[in-house]
Amino acid sequence: MRRTISIDGNLLQPWLRARTLRTVSVGGEKRSYRFSLLSQGPEELELLFIDEEEYAPAFTRQLHFSVSGNCLSEDDVDFCIAAQALAFCRSYLRKVAGAAGA
Repeated sequence: MRRTISIDGNLLQPWLRARTLRTVSVGGEKRSYRFSLLSQGPEELELLFIDEEEYAPAFTRQLHFSVSGNCLSEDDVDFCIAAQALAFCRSYLRKVAGAAGA
């Protein structure tokens, strides 16, 4: 069964949903960082960052990736989160470009 999820009224297909980039155990507590693509324009990707603790969302934040600048628009993001968001966006754009050229 294919499901979609809705964030602020936008439906996301399963392949656009959150992708776990890190799971760590701190003092027995399980944490994961996830990123979901909310929208894609010619110049910007809009992401949802989800910090999960014990398999439940603990914190969320919207982030914006400038395609032409190859960087996040926000400058107040934790270094580790920013690095993972950049890796997510760059990987996504390579995957989309590869699919378009196939």
